Amino acid sequence: MNTAVKDKNKKYYAMLIASGFFLYLMSICIKMVYSAELVTIIPYFNTTKSDAALGLTFYYVAYSATQLLIATKIKIKNFKRFLCVTTLLSSLSFGMIIISNSMWQIWIILGLNGIFQSSVWGGIMHYFGKYLPDSYSNAVSLIMSLAFALGTAVAYGASSAFVAVLNWKYTFVFFAALMLISLILFAVSEKIVKARVCKTEVKESGEEKLYIRDDSIINTISKKNLYKLVFYLCGMTFLVCCIYYGLTNWVPSLLKEVHGVGDSYSMLITILIPVGTMFGPVVANYACEKNGMVFRALTLLSLIVSVFPLILIFAYDFNIVFFIIASVILLFFNRGMMNLICGYLPLKLRHVLNSGSGAMLFNAASCMGAAIVPTATGYLMDVSGENSWRNLYIMISVCAILLLLLSLNGAIKQKNKRLF
Repeated sequence: MNTAVKDKNKKYYAMLIASGFFLYLMSICIKMVYSAELVTIIPYFNTTKSDAALGLTFYYVAYSATQLLIATKIKIKNFKRFLCVTTLLSSLSFGMIIISNSMWQIWIILGLNGIFQSSVWGGIMHYFGKYLPDSYSNAVSLIMSLAFALGTAVAYGASSAFVAVLNWKYTFVFFAALMLISLILFAVSEKIVKARVCKTEVKESGEEKLYIRDDSIINTISKKNLYKLVFYLCGMTFLVCCIYYGLTNWVPSLLKEVHGVGDSYSMLITILIPVGTMFGPVVANYACEKNGMVFRALTLLSLIVSVFPLILIFAYDFNIVFFIIASVILLFFNRGMMNLICGYLPLKLRHVLNSGSGAMLFNAASCMGAAIVPTATGYLMDVSGENSWRNLYIMISVCAILLLLLSLNGAIKQKNKRLF
């Protein structure tokens, strides 16, 4: 695509990216608000941590399974219509939490919401891959990574405000309404881009020529090796996500039980974690964008991430400021890895793998970690009583498996080869 056409269409690209960012931001808020309010939900329903965390398990199992089916088995002819219908149902089901009066109702609502919301991330990436030039891949993945961090911060901040001033249930209605607004904006933006950008590109420039280096792995990758690469990246993102959610879901509880912080303040303090990790993806993407050495970057980041659970387990009660700083550093690099696999690579590999399908596969794998670990760590905290910090042992075990996967899969041997 020539430069004149790109410049002419910049405002339409920006509109699509902005609307996709807002839609993804609201989907993250919906995912995170339940985690943010666990510290309030547990005493409200007089339930255990493991039972409360089952809501997350139902959500993420349904979310991951549906994404997997959409990416591999279900052929959707009109993805935009599918995205609009499922996201509308997601918003409506999420708002129903305001009338719930038992944990089993919460489980059902979150499970349904996981099914309905499964098309959001893949749908956004599908249209980004379809309409945006190849040169936008790095910038777009970084912008979307900010949505994840900002969405987490907004969800925890709003939860803190509603818990302190009104009622925790109104947080769910608030974000359900914003989700509907963001869906409308994205649908309108996609329609405009389809009408304006695509016609301009076909008329004025034809097909965009793709440039792939001769020494890159994907230049000659076979279908069998592509499947191996996808499977390997799915395994990595699953483990990385286990570490992320195993820590973030229970930070408010640890702050409350170990350091005596109140409910709303523990949520507010926890905002520092996603805000502090916002630039992790920038570091990870830069390492890959500069020379294409994805395996080298993943190996180095994995080694860094694996050290910090050990630091946390020895210093969990040392000082609240130290605990938060150590958590931020761990999740800084962890978020870099998650965005690298789930956001950056699906766009960079679009020449051999559909961006929407790749994003859904990697996201499905990562969300299985979000489904399993909160319940497992919640159960361990329940049985540990005053020693609830022992859930960090699960993080150490996951880090060990992650390093084992790196060594067995040959990523260390491939670290000097360009992926793209």
